[in-house]
Amino acid sequence: VDVDGNSVDVLFTADVSLTVDDWGQALVDDAVVVDSSAITHAQDAGAEGGHLKWSQQANVLLSSGSHTLSTNNQNIDYSDPSSNIAYCGYSVSARPLRPGGRSVDAPCPCSSECEAGGQESTTAHSLSSADTAPSFASSSAGSMSGSLIDTYAYWSGSFGVFRGLGGVPAARLELMAEDAVSDLADLANLTYNCSLLAKLIVPTGGIVPGTRFELHQGSRIIAFYCENDGSIAPIGVDTWGGGRCLLSGGEFIWRTEDRLQYTFDATSGELLKFKTATNMEFNDASDFVRVVRDNEGSISQIWNYWDGLLQVEDVTASGYKLKIYPASQISAFDENTGRYVVSGSAIKTWVCALNDTETEFSVTEQTPSREDYTITWWKNDNAWCIKRGSGNDTVTTLRSRTELEPSIYQIVTEYSKGGVVSSRMAEVYQHTMMGELLLTRVEGFGNEGALMTQYGYDGKGNQNKMIAPDGSVTYWYHDIYGRLTLIDEPWAAQGRKKTWISYKDTDAAVFSSEEKSREVRLYPASGKAISLLKEEYAYSIADGIKRVTTTATADGMTQTSITETYLASVDNIHARGRSRMSQAVNGVQTWYEYTACADYGALYTVTTETKV
Repeated sequence: VDVDGNSVDVLFTADVSLTVDDWGQALVDDAVVVDSSAITHAQDAGAEGGHLKWSQQANVLLSSGSHTLSTNNQNIDYSDPSSNIAYCGYSVSARPLRPGGRSVDAPCPCSSECEAGGQESTTAHSLSSADTAPSFASSSAGSMSGSLIDTYAYWSGSFGVFRGLGGVPAARLELMAEDAVSDLADLANLTYNCSLLAKLIVPTGGIVPGTRFELHQGSRIIAFYCENDGSIAPIGVDTWGGGRCLLSGGEFIWRTEDRLQYTFDATSGELLKFKTATNMEFNDASDFVRVVRDNEGSISQIWNYWDGLLQVEDVTASGYKLKIYPASQISAFDENTGRYVVSGSAIKTWVCALNDTETEFSVTEQTPSREDYTITWWKNDNAWCIKRGSGNDTVTTLRSRTELEPSIYQIVTEYSKGGVVSSRMAEVYQHTMMGELLLTRVEGFGNEGALMTQYGYDGKGNQNKMIAPDGSVTYWYHDIYGRLTLIDEPWAAQGRKKTWISYKDTDAAVFSSEEKSREVRLYPASGKAISLLKEEYAYSIADGIKRVTTTATADGMTQTSITETYLASVDNIHARGRSRMSQAVNGVQTWYEYTACADYGALYTVTTETKV
């Protein structure tokens, strides 16, 4: 009911899981939501027409009120009745949809030392109206980028690459505004996205049933809600999942799919411990990074061990300057003033300023002996626009917004360089509590040969369907935590290719997106499915080293590959979180050695050795 006592409809997101042997379906209000039937999966049937015990999940949106869940189960007549198994199990859970949170692209967990490799991402969230471009980079400290994310204007500047700390994500400054151009010039909106400085905003009275609270990390906000039964889950733009949480012993633990773990004091919201994917733990980040704030709580200085000091200077009503000084120009922290003392000239400056009419905001990067580079944002027909560079090299993204119906709007985007239009695109979005969901995209908008792609979503905002311009359809299926379990895509002459994915961990304490197995199967237009490739992953940890053994079977042949990674417990700080060895299927090994080195300002050297 609302504040006046009137009944109002509430949307719920419902997770439905079905496990059967051999076949079955789960229906909500007579509509099939989980289809494990013999008709749909006939090409997966065994020699006698059955299927081993298997599970599938689905998520649907339901309005408040009564709904009916029904299941059916078909068990085949097996030649050996004593070995025949009949099974039908199901589970269902529902939570009200609630707004909250704010999403930005996460920094790479590998920091700038990413060594590539590994499995592709196994989660898929909603598509968004993001317009991005490669960073304009000069060094690990000070590369910047500007973009348009959903209904926001966004800027980031890298400052804080935690070398040798075993997988701490790179830190960055962030500016984000949704409503007014002038908001970008407000120093209060400048944030620092650093995992070691995350904060839990706890409501008065603590985390108790019926309360919502938020995890803040720079511009990124993850909203949570504690249900009446005491269970806690992310809501709003993170309804789809992305991690698991646990409230225990006065601590709130959030573990992400990429195995980063945050432990907060559930009363004060202070970060007690941060743990990386390589098991390195931090109880106090002050030895590596520190933020100094002014009397209003805005950022004044940021010091980090590797990149030196970033200082906010020349603050006015229309903007400010962000200056970076190397470590050699920084004096020790002055406990009396609460600030670091710097000398000499900055090695990089970001000039953040409104224009005279306050209709545009720009960030100009100034580096000695280099040409200035500028990114500018403004609004046109209620949509954010952006241009990068200057003169004939200016790349402009011009957008306009048209409201089509309540919560449905169209964004028309025009790309140009040096004033010459290169392409136009029209996108239709739906505003939901789970974020901005892209419904259709028309490339070449306004031209006779325009191509339209359509998108669909499940009840948590995960993209689960795409209809390409040629009419072909791709489907994605997810588990209750938002991880991909099946990719069903077109293949060859009206056939299909399906990739089945399972995971090794689901418990909150060890939750991750690490896979247990992955199988690719081909489904011709008729006939049985064909196993193209099956990979099984085995994980082990010993003596500070994590080993992943991949056993791949294809065309009747089985091959093995191995990767080893140093964990946080090894003595060599330069090796922590980095590759130790990789072995290809042909037995060729590549070994890595990390040695301290001060030459040319370096921290260490990497020696690579190939063994045949």
